[in-house]
Amino acid sequence: RFDEDHYCTDFAEDEEIRQLMKYKTVYAKELKRMQKENDEAKVTFTSQEEEMMRQLPRKEYLVSNEKSVYLGLVDLLFAYSYNHRMTEGEGNVESAWCIGKLSSTLSCLEQFSTLKEVIITSFRRSLIYPLYRHFEFSEKIVQDVYILFKLGKRAILKALLEMKYIFDHHDVYYIYSKIYLDDYCVWIQHASDHVLRTLAHELHHLKINKNELGWDLDEIEE
Repeated sequence: RFDEDHYCTDFAEDEEIRQLMKYKTVYAKELKRMQKENDEAKVTFTSQEEEMMRQLPRKEYLVSNEKSVYLGLVDLLFAYSYNHRMTEGEGNVESAWCIGKLSSTLSCLEQFSTLKEVIITSFRRSLIYPLYRHFEFSEKIVQDVYILFKLGKRAILKALLEMKYIFDHHDVYYIYSKIYLDDYCVWIQHASDHVLRTLAHELHHLKINKNELGWDLDEIEE
């Protein structure tokens, strides 16, 4: 349920949120390097991540609704990116809860039909559940998701592996790894580069208006 007082407080007293919005993620730094040097993305994996990849199930997927799988990925990466920015890449004891709550794919088994539907749902959840409930912060998270898609499969896989690690080490939310993250970590390695680039382009140009979220945020902010 939307808490008007919480939103109003975060809007009026947003110094800490503004500082977090200035944080440069490792992915943003890599995109900047890539564009400056006119180079391909260079995303490396730690030995721990390589071991996690070796432990993934060996599967092939026959996907009946591929579009919903890609849109579910956007939803997952929004939740990941919110937590990543909020904790400045460090994570904390609340990370599993935060990602699980923000992702309606995980918490509600939601399936989406359009990109805008995913982002509106993600915005709404980001203004209801987590510590920081701030419209511009959520806009920044969409930029973070765009960067992941712009960098491609290896960056997305690295983010998914980080999510998997967070869930694997939680005594309640570990089930999300088994139901979703294992499969997404395998599937993304064979996903379409063209579709990922298309989603990056669409995310980069997507604009969400406050009046699309179902609350009169402009009036609350006055």
